Amino acid sequence: MSTFDDRNTLEDILGSIAFTQGYPDYWSEDEINRYPRLTGAFLEIHERISDKISRTRNRIRASWFAIARDQVNEAERLYLAGKIDEGKDLLFRASDQLQQGNKAHRRRTTFVIGEGGLDVQRAKDTKAERDW
Repeated sequence: MSTFDDRNTLEDILGSIAFTQGYPDYWSEDEINRYPRLTGAFLEIHERISDKISRTRNRIRASWFAIARDQVNEAERLYLAGKIDEGKDLLFRASDQLQQGNKAHRRRTTFVIGEGGLDVQRAKDTKAERDW
């Protein structure tokens, strides 16, 4: 059972990531110096994603979310090592991974041989066709 005061939607998870990406530029002195601080913010993201993974029956979505969780864990290590810009980039990629993973189970993917024998992956969303 989750300990969150919300439904733990994708938007809630992305909001937690956006809040953490704002460190230290957009955090007030109070936010920087009080619990849960930075490690607590990362722990919340980790718990939110883990909660989503545990409640989904879709293996594809769970896989995408697990990759995002690993990226968040690596971003935390970078933040704590003082490599904040690299950590922010990794959090951005984790956000993108979550958004793509949330749609992944709705796509039909095919592979087409392109010019020079290269594989060109094409994905069809339910709304529109998209090139990858």
